[in-house]
Amino acid sequence: MREKRPYAFIRLGDGELMTLAQEVVLPIEEIQQAGGHFLPYAGVNIPDPAAREAVAHAIRHASLVGVPISRRPYYQPLLFKALRAHGIDVRSLRYTSSVMNYSLHEYGHFMRLMGGRRVLLVGNVADRLAHALIRQGILIVGAVQPVNGVHDTPRVIEEAGRYDFDLALVSAGIAALPICVNLAAATGKVMIDFGHLANHIAGLSRHNERQSFEKEGDSMSIALQLSSRQSAVRRRRARSRGAGRRKGRQSKRLSVQPAADAAEYGSGYGVGYRDGVQAGIQRFGGLFEGTSIVIPTYNQLPFCSNASRAYRPARGCRTKLSSWTTVRRTVRPRICKVSEAGFAAACWIRTGDSPERSTSGC
Repeated sequence: MREKRPYAFIRLGDGELMTLAQEVVLPIEEIQQAGGHFLPYAGVNIPDPAAREAVAHAIRHASLVGVPISRRPYYQPLLFKALRAHGIDVRSLRYTSSVMNYSLHEYGHFMRLMGGRRVLLVGNVADRLAHALIRQGILIVGAVQPVNGVHDTPRVIEEAGRYDFDLALVSAGIAALPICVNLAAATGKVMIDFGHLANHIAGLSRHNERQSFEKEGDSMSIALQLSSRQSAVRRRRARSRGAGRRKGRQSKRLSVQPAADAAEYGSGYGVGYRDGVQAGIQRFGGLFEGTSIVIPTYNQLPFCSNASRAYRPARGCRTKLSSWTTVRRTVRPRICKVSEAGFAAACWIRTGDSPERSTSGC
């Protein structure tokens, strides 16, 4: 936003992936059986080849793509099949978790992002979301609604283009993908696929709670919905502790209802899972301080040698037989030892500027 560059963050759930996969990965009958109960609500009536191509175009041109972590059949497994079917190289995409919008909200980043900027809201709950954000001091310059599915995209973009804004939050189901990408290209502004987070902030009940959990495609969205109950759980626990102190030792056990316990557990699980995912994303591609491998292949020394040469770690290793060696310029694979049990231990010897090789590890 500071650099005035267009930016479109879109997110993929099972609805978007089923739309993308229709007739190229999955037959129409399977999609209707698996998603027919919510796809019309999300903005697509299967079969719809035009919507499929609109989703594929949005993925190709988005600045950031949120992808599902769930390994259920219509989430991450379908993602890779659908991308291959459309000739989209996943390595060419810049991606994050499909529930990154919830993480940004939970950590307070959205409020800081919107502070002092002109915000446009797009979606069927835009008016209610506008009232909620205005109460929190956010400058809302307009609300575009309704959004009547993917084929309503041109009208929505035309109407949204009349506003002068810095950031747009789009909560429009599957239509959010083409809206975000095309509106960013047309206006040069920042677009965020806001999803059902708009309902959460506006205090609205969702169309179908279980369906919406499935739409978001990750247990973290469930944790976010449960997080609003945490304060009630804490108050109930506090009252139980107070009652226990008054009634004596026999009353010290907390009288929290099972449903409340489940809600608190689900929320804590989701927060921990989210933090782990974010830590993994941040550290992905980083270099280990060292590594060593032991290949349990009996009497397969040539195979071990080939395997060790095929895998060359970027930053050296530590073996069972030596301490750390000094990194200078190169890393060389060698077979250290074939033990009495017939196991080959492979390590990498770091060599320096001098022709002398460090072989203290083998």
